[in-house]
Amino acid sequence: MKKNIQTMIKAATLMLLPMAFVACQSEQEVGTPLYPETGDNASQIAFVDNHAYGMKNHRLTAYAQAGSSAMLDIPTDTLKFYVQLTVPAEKDLAFKLKVDNAKLGKDLGDSYVVVDEEALKFETASVTVKQGQMKSEMPFRIVLNDKSKQLLELGETKKGLVAFTFESLDGIKISDKYNSYVWELNKEILWVNPKGSVDKLQTIDVQKYTVNCGYYGAPGSALSDGDITNFAKYMITENAYSYIKIDFKEETEFSALQLTPTGFIGGENLGNYFIKEVEIQGSSDGNTYSKLGVAVNSKAPTDKQEPWNIVFYSAQKVKSIRMKTVSTFQSSEIGSAVFLSELKVLK
Repeated sequence: MKKNIQTMIKAATLMLLPMAFVACQSEQEVGTPLYPETGDNASQIAFVDNHAYGMKNHRLTAYAQAGSSAMLDIPTDTLKFYVQLTVPAEKDLAFKLKVDNAKLGKDLGDSYVVVDEEALKFETASVTVKQGQMKSEMPFRIVLNDKSKQLLELGETKKGLVAFTFESLDGIKISDKYNSYVWELNKEILWVNPKGSVDKLQTIDVQKYTVNCGYYGAPGSALSDGDITNFAKYMITENAYSYIKIDFKEETEFSALQLTPTGFIGGENLGNYFIKEVEIQGSSDGNTYSKLGVAVNSKAPTDKQEPWNIVFYSAQKVKSIRMKTVSTFQSSEIGSAVFLSELKVLK
């Protein structure tokens, strides 16, 4: 019986040998035990470093345009990735980066726009894998070009795509499958100017609009009477009905909003419940709203109740404005109170 079992094992092993041999000769899946290959008989193949969590060899980056200007706000982080080898380099090996949008394929869909070198700056376009190493000493490094016409003209509803590959300057085989990296780009238009000034702006007559004085939605004069001891109470909410809302009697251009915090009421400092971050939305018909931008208040209120100015890069023509409080200096939890003493609209 024991002899029969050994015979069966030997037979099974012989049957598997051709399959294992074929598998070792073909390019294996990156990340599997068989890739990268090691050993004296393994072939040397260069591939893009694939040690990433989430989507492999793919990066998503968002950048912003300052209103309708030509100013682009480019993130400081860079796209970077290394070259790796399946076996240690026998000598120093050099590799060069290049754009190769053929790697993107043809069927990208209507949501994507292909960009090229004009949208980029190559900080490190050549790397070296040192002798005895399996990974390049430095990564390829690419940043977005803040003067790029392509990035400036990319629509908010579109996504930019660019693909990179690399070539060996020493004749090393490049992986057929893991030889590219894709950069996906999203643009957001920011209308809020964090460095803007209201010095040359004028206050719009309060008779030309109404404000809902409180989260219950009823219009009132508490925020436009010039009395900073009065206040309106709102809340952090996802219910649009309870946002701070300004309704103009007709379409109006405005350039800034001025919000004044509440002071001490009944011995409590309600300035702690002043807005720290707010999303501002605009509408031309009072029904459909679009995001105009997000404003962040970097200065906590004091007992002087100094107003906070939210200035836009250019005038916005709207019929209605909504302000969704994201957080106060006290909390960011849904249902938390928001207190406001005065609100002015400037042009």
